[in-house]
Amino acid sequence: MVRGNGERQPLLSSRDSPSDGPNSCETSASPALHESPNVSRTGPDGVKRHYNLANLPASRFWLLCFSIWTCTFLSALDGTIIATLLTPIGSSFNASTQTSWLGTSYLLSVCVFTPIYGRLSDISRRIAHLIAITFFTVGTIGCAAAPSMNSLILARGIAGVGGGGINTVGVIIMTDLVDLRRRGMFQGYANIFFGLGAALGGPVGGMISDTIGWRGAFWIQPPLLILAGVGVWVNSSKIKRTNKNGEEGWVGKLKQIDWAGLILLIVGVGSLLLAMSFKTSSTTSTGGEYKWQDPLIYGLLITSLIGTITFIAVEKYISNQPILPLSLLTRRTPLGVAISNFFMTLSQFSLLYNVPLYFSTVHLKSSSVSGAHLLPNSIMICFGSLFVGYIMRRTGRYWYLTLACGGLIVLTCGLLCTWGEGMSGWASWIEVAPGGFGYAGVLTTSLVALMSDVTREGKGEQ
Repeated sequence: MVRGNGERQPLLSSRDSPSDGPNSCETSASPALHESPNVSRTGPDGVKRHYNLANLPASRFWLLCFSIWTCTFLSALDGTIIATLLTPIGSSFNASTQTSWLGTSYLLSVCVFTPIYGRLSDISRRIAHLIAITFFTVGTIGCAAAPSMNSLILARGIAGVGGGGINTVGVIIMTDLVDLRRRGMFQGYANIFFGLGAALGGPVGGMISDTIGWRGAFWIQPPLLILAGVGVWVNSSKIKRTNKNGEEGWVGKLKQIDWAGLILLIVGVGSLLLAMSFKTSSTTSTGGEYKWQDPLIYGLLITSLIGTITFIAVEKYISNQPILPLSLLTRRTPLGVAISNFFMTLSQFSLLYNVPLYFSTVHLKSSSVSGAHLLPNSIMICFGSLFVGYIMRRTGRYWYLTLACGGLIVLTCGLLCTWGEGMSGWASWIEVAPGGFGYAGVLTTSLVALMSDVTREGKGEQ
């Protein structure tokens, strides 16, 4: 994000912190934002209440938080489990050349379906989260029972439809629960669960694969997903959204969704990702690599270009409630957050998928050992979240934190470029660690920066 004049004073000071709870569209600030970060709120009847903005009892508030964070944990666990299992899955189906599609299909679905959860959550937080949990659970069960590589790739795509929504709706619910000054700390808690899931996914997935087979790594997830989903459903009943247009019923609510924009976004982004995946990860029927001039590749690229141009036109001139308000990208902070998160996520997912694959194929390590090399990165995600969240809560500043954490990501990328067959053993464990700290830090600061910028605009983006 870009540093503005507001950085001369703490950006999250109680004097100018905006309200961003359930009624974030209001221009008046919430009283909770003017209190000390460590005290409860006092209601009109003089009774002290927990500081959450939804007026939940403390027990239900923490149950809801832990249910959301459990979903985050399982989402991260799934990501590193599949990265560790690429080699045994490819050997099981005798289709090693197709294993890259297991990651591609999941991330493709996450990319194209995540934006709709923002609008679904405007209708109902609970329904949006339930839909995400359902898709993720069904997809995970499909992975465990897949009879072929193609069906496994399809199941990963179904899981991706819900995977992006689990994290997105979880973050949205947290914005309804805690004020902006506490947001960094609570995002830090969420990142701790993410880090734990990512840390355990590699060694646990490898251990399960080495003992009972790779399918067991998928079967352990659905029961936990169902329990966490029930926890969110039961404890989020007081979190409501007002129907902005005053329409009643689900038909009226569904009409608010920008379906044309959603379809065009899927076409534009999906075609681009498919073209890149075919070019880099697939072979033709004759066994050769796809060339840029291949009709399939340039056909997908042309489709992506047409879909993207049409999407921009629809969002700017036609849609009343665009799925991606273009005005966000004309402001410095949202644009900076988008760009930084693009490169940060590119780096992190490259590390998650390629480090275990590197040790299993180049150094011929077992799945459990290959996955264990992700532990330093994941552990530092936990520490990075706590440190950055604490500093922001105490100082209200995040600009220098973002620069420092971004530098750590660049450092890890540079160190990974030096890896080779003769690398020392300690380097393979240490050099992935700074990127985890930096990833957690940028993720936390960029979220708070984005929320601060949008709410400073008054009513934000509708």
